[in-house]
Amino acid sequence: MSAKERTVSQVTEYLKAMFALRFDRAGSLYLSSPSKDDVYVGPIVSIPFFSAVDDVIRVPDADPPSHIELSQYRGPFSNTTEYLQSFLRAELYILSHYHATVLSELEEEDEETAASRLELGERVLRKALELCSVYPGNDQPGGPISTPTQPFSLNLDDFRLSNIMIDEESGDVTSFVDFEGATIAPLWECTDPDDQEGGYERGPAEDREKLREIFWKIMDSDEWSALYEHGKLFRHFRLRLSLQVGPWASEWMEEWVDKRLAWAKLHSGVAMPEEDYY
Repeated sequence: MSAKERTVSQVTEYLKAMFALRFDRAGSLYLSSPSKDDVYVGPIVSIPFFSAVDDVIRVPDADPPSHIELSQYRGPFSNTTEYLQSFLRAELYILSHYHATVLSELEEEDEETAASRLELGERVLRKALELCSVYPGNDQPGGPISTPTQPFSLNLDDFRLSNIMIDEESGDVTSFVDFEGATIAPLWECTDPDDQEGGYERGPAEDREKLREIFWKIMDSDEWSALYEHGKLFRHFRLRLSLQVGPWASEWMEEWVDKRLAWAKLHSGVAMPEEDYY
């Protein structure tokens, strides 16, 4: 076994073990006490709930600080709908309490145009809030799961090659770093090897295919495979939920949300096909 093959094998074993961890709520993990090894799921630590993103504080003059005010939306969450809606509720709170700040973020030529666009953005956000309850809502993409009372697992948001420490000669995995973005999330959000490896693949196509075969052989889970395949477009939707109002404030985005609201009424737990998805 080559060093690369050993690395992929060991990383997959770790991913498989983490996927086997199941929880009855979503959020972030906390130690029960310094003297114990057990953990519990508490309020989520994730965008948009950071005090600053890329060292930028969104509302620097807020008193109390805006991230403190947003704590009411951090969970923990007893179901997937609450989890998905939390990101939008936080943005809607910012809109209602820091109107001037959000207007300036839109960078329009005049205040009237900015105000009109902000009105559109808020309307789309509220529609997206409804969409979270049905797309997929509390349904499981791909059908029933093996742990229906524990539909959440460990999601390593920043689990990429640069955060895996590897012995250069043997290919053995020695440690993982940068866990501050780890959350307890819906199973379908935790099953994407493309996201987990940072979205980058290098080397000859033949080598990449061989390493992927090793991954799937070791993972060997029908449940993972179903959630991976049927959860793709829902993961795409989930990524949108962390965006601020600007990207939502367009007629195209309103049409995107409206189409999926109509689709979800007839296709429970099934994502609407997207031609431009990649």
